[in-house]
Amino acid sequence: MLVIAEIALALVLLVGAGLLMKSFARLQGVDPGFNARHVLMTELSLPQTKYPSGANPSDLGGDSTRNFYQEILHRVARLPGVEAVAWTNILPLSGTNSDSSFSIEGREMSKNEPQPDEEIRVITPDYFRVLQTPLLKGRFFTEADNADAPKVAIVNEVLARKYFHNGDALGKRITFSDPRKPDVKWITIIGIVANVRHRALELEPQPEYYLPHAQLPMREMILAVRSVQDPRSLTAAIPREIQ
Repeated sequence: MLVIAEIALALVLLVGAGLLMKSFARLQGVDPGFNARHVLMTELSLPQTKYPSGANPSDLGGDSTRNFYQEILHRVARLPGVEAVAWTNILPLSGTNSDSSFSIEGREMSKNEPQPDEEIRVITPDYFRVLQTPLLKGRFFTEADNADAPKVAIVNEVLARKYFHNGDALGKRITFSDPRKPDVKWITIIGIVANVRHRALELEPQPEYYLPHAQLPMREMILAVRSVQDPRSLTAAIPREIQ
């Protein structure tokens, strides 16, 4: 009986280990939508009193916040070995999320139909270059997409296919305000990027859209730096530039 019990337990452990290795191998083959090699990341939160930010997606205040983060980008980009640098409010696979509802121009919603509500990220122009996330159509953000420029957005492939025929989202417009009002602020979709798995590798990518930090400044952001060398060599230089 003891021998039979030992063999049965060994078989259970063996099968469990095999399934674990199979799951691990499958996850290794999943494309996360980004490349984390040689990327250093650090989080920063600015004090509310000195650096105010917009209270919601339609409030585009916060010049001091916008200027601070822009200055850090310029300083860090000049450090030896830095290939690209950007800010984001949410990292992939970080376990955090943020979503916001919006309306699509020309899309009438019935009373019982829920308004589109998807995951939103705020980034600076070189974010996708840091993570090496491919651009499928259109263009990335540039420094010209500032607070005074027309409002723009980038969507991922999942969102484009969910809300637009054949995924043709370029040039379409969305808004966070009431589209029936004459002073509505439209946001034009200028790019479509590959899907990034933000929640978990085993979960399917969710619809996401990205807004430029210059048009929606936030106080709490995460610095992402791609280096041509070991990014740990920048752990002392980056805090000095921020200080």
